[in-house]
Amino acid sequence: MDLKEMNCPFCKKNISADAAVDSWFCGYCGKSIELNSAQGEDIKKPAKNTRKISSIHVKVKKSAPAPVPPKSAPNPAPVPPNAAPNPAPVPPKSAPSPAPVPPKSAPNPAPVPPNAAPSPAPVPPNAAPNPAPQPLYDEKDDFDEDELENQDFDEDFDEELEDEEYDEEFDDDGEPDEEQPEIVIKDCVLIKYNGKAETLDVPDYIVKISPGAFKGNTTLKTVNIPDSVAEIGDSAFENCTALSSVRLPVGIKKIDYKTFNNCESLRSISIPRTVREISYNAMVCGLREIIFNASMTTWEPENEFTNASFEVDRKGNGNGVSRIIFKKNTYNAAEIFR
Repeated sequence: MDLKEMNCPFCKKNISADAAVDSWFCGYCGKSIELNSAQGEDIKKPAKNTRKISSIHVKVKKSAPAPVPPKSAPNPAPVPPNAAPNPAPVPPKSAPSPAPVPPKSAPNPAPVPPNAAPSPAPVPPNAAPNPAPQPLYDEKDDFDEDELENQDFDEDFDEELEDEEYDEEFDDDGEPDEEQPEIVIKDCVLIKYNGKAETLDVPDYIVKISPGAFKGNTTLKTVNIPDSVAEIGDSAFENCTALSSVRLPVGIKKIDYKTFNNCESLRSISIPRTVREISYNAMVCGLREIIFNASMTTWEPENEFTNASFEVDRKGNGNGVSRIIFKKNTYNAAEIFR
């Protein structure tokens, strides 16, 4: 490989570029550099894209609330002509007072012989009879012991039944025992994958994969994403430790934050030609090889605020990306990102 020294037109760093290719990546800023002919002509820095943002401020004048009229008392209902007059109140009928009853004179007592038993006390006329003696407790309050035992048994049975129903609602680890669908899809968007398969072919009518859709899945090894998918959310495959092969769709423009973070088994990935940006911390995982299919793809280098888009094996110890493949040529990642 014939390398030539040059300065990056973007970050002004001294880099080495392959003289046999038309474009090169700067290992410091990650920008794509279009190389001129072998005469060493100066590379002009492309003009920065300018963007004009216009905004419209609308000021809304709040009008004062309409006055609320005071509540007036309701008008009495009109009285039709020739209406009958209200009848005069009728006083309640009083019960007639009973006629006075003359007191009855008691008869003269008969003469008492000597040594006779004393006569009982005279009973006054119209006296109420003596009431029968009341028991110390009401018969209605009496209860049956067998009935009480049956009532206690019914209460215990109800409590056991409630406990059994509660146990059935939870599994052994205390979590709700609700059967979840293998894949949740709404409006052609893959919301969540709960399956245990090792290989998954995403349906070809899916247009978006939601953030965290496959996050934490430890059984999935191969995922094939169709070209109908135009967007993959952040952390979509984060912590998928068994994932070793993924086919990205042609059409996506960005690999978002933590999309493949901590995918320890993922060793190689091919970036589609439509991808323009690889976000920071997007592929910090077990990658050893990255295949680029377009020179317009950019990524984030490591700085004091964020991690790089992916790790580079600069020490040759197997931790990070060691090979970059571009236009079927293989380059040492440590030389490009020095």
